[in-house]
Amino acid sequence: MDIVARIVAPEASKLLGQPIVMENRRARRRKSGSQHAAGPRDGYTFSAISPASATINPLVDRNVATIR
Repeated sequence: MDIVARIVAPEASKLLGQPIVMENRRARRRKSGSQHAAGPRDGYTFSAISPASATINPLVDRNVATIR
C-alpha cells in the first residue's frame, strides 16, 4: 500500500492544490494505522489500507477500530 499511496499522492496533491505528507504507520498487525484513521475526523486525514487488513483484521480481533 505504501508504494501505491506514494504514486497517487503527487497527482492528488496537484488535483487538490494542497501538499500531501506521507506518513507510513506500521505496527503489530497494522492496528496503529487503522486506529489512527478511525480517530476524530478533521477533514485532512486520508488512509490507504490494504484490503486484507481492512477486511480480515476486524474479523479476527474485535479490538481493531473500524473505519466508516
